Amino acid sequence: MLTQKGGTLNLTGEFHLESAADKVNASYIFTGGTLNVDADKVFVHQYIPVKDLSRVYFMGSPTLGANPINSGSGYQMRWFENQTDMWHNNGINNMTPGVGYAVYTLNNLLLCGAINTESILVKLYRTDGKGYGWNFLGNPFTSALSWEKLIDANSGIEDYIENNYWLWDPKDAIYNAFNQESGVGIGGADGTIPSNHGFLVKVKIGKTGAELTIPRSAQVENKSNFLKSTSVKPNHLKLRVGNGEYADELAVVFIDEANDGIDKFDTEKRFGDGKNPFEIYTINSSTSLSINTVPYVKNKEVGLGFVARKSGTYTIDLSELNLSGVDVILKDNLASNEINLLKDGPYTFSVNTTGTNNSRFVLKFTDSVITSAKPVELSDDELNLSYLVDNGNLYVSVVDSMIGEKYSLFDISGRVVKSDVLDTAGMVNIGRYPDGVYILTLYSNKGENTISKKIVVK
Repeated sequence: MLTQKGGTLNLTGEFHLESAADKVNASYIFTGGTLNVDADKVFVHQYIPVKDLSRVYFMGSPTLGANPINSGSGYQMRWFENQTDMWHNNGINNMTPGVGYAVYTLNNLLLCGAINTESILVKLYRTDGKGYGWNFLGNPFTSALSWEKLIDANSGIEDYIENNYWLWDPKDAIYNAFNQESGVGIGGADGTIPSNHGFLVKVKIGKTGAELTIPRSAQVENKSNFLKSTSVKPNHLKLRVGNGEYADELAVVFIDEANDGIDKFDTEKRFGDGKNPFEIYTINSSTSLSINTVPYVKNKEVGLGFVARKSGTYTIDLSELNLSGVDVILKDNLASNEINLLKDGPYTFSVNTTGTNNSRFVLKFTDSVITSAKPVELSDDELNLSYLVDNGNLYVSVVDSMIGEKYSLFDISGRVVKSDVLDTAGMVNIGRYPDGVYILTLYSNKGENTISKKIVVK
């Protein structure tokens, strides 16, 4: 990452921002000063993982000179018009920063030309009967874009657009999404839009349009799919369904201020292009949602729906859990089965009939009970950090002196998997996690002291 806050940066040679399969895109963040570089010597790289013309990539350009020819694509790039609900070929014209493009390619791409360093103003539309409020934008910067900072810079914009964004996943041919109100995303969406990426926003029902500024103040460093953040996320789970080749994900979030109807904490499900044979969603007030936020009550039930485009065998499992003391029960009404996904998951099932089904599956949430039959693996008593691992569930022994203290659980890459406050004594379930190595850190005396322990979940 290179950040320029002022002064003059003179580059006499080539300026490359690289991208690779095992690394994130390089970041150049310009917030002030002067950049002097020959536009013909600027090369913003974008690695393309699957070079197959059946895959489409949603992209944006941070430069003023990229087009289908000099980018290495060689194929038409298309942009979306809300007013007509149509995709238009861009011809050999240069890509415009702020505009999203559907791109096909058999090569890694180069976005060439002068780097855009200015905020971009885009017009958004809602045309009922046509584009239904969907607008396709592109990240115009050589860095990631913080959705939170973008919204903060557009005072009152939440009255006109949904406080969400959608990203296309070319591997699974689905849309992933992030909801700023709940702070939860699916499919790796974490609140930042990587450089060179296109994204969707939606104008609310009842509004005809809006003007949105994509400000350079919203630039942040390109990172992995998850930020190493210590911010506390609400109680939630993510459910993943797949057949080994394709997968889809949804989230159920519990926030007391939410209601059982549709509100700002919910995110609409946007369906893919049909390549993914199975897409799942939750049902709320007859609306399909990819992120469904509700208040928690014991024995809460949330309906699940799915679109099956191909018969076959599929598997449902918890891909992420940030819930304490709650069992997640999957009810299969067709097979008359109930399975505790925490203790007995994943669940494999068959689909014999294609089409939409909104009645087969239901999620039920019940308060969990720890029994004496659970295996015990306690350690670090002298440090007052005792834990228990059982079937992927991690329990922490909390004594009265620990109540009110904060803890964080990190995975081996350093990502914060969960961060919360201990609010009750006893063996507290802080979640179920995939096999792996984790670091549990307890902050005591308001963070003045820390105790860390390596934990293996298997």
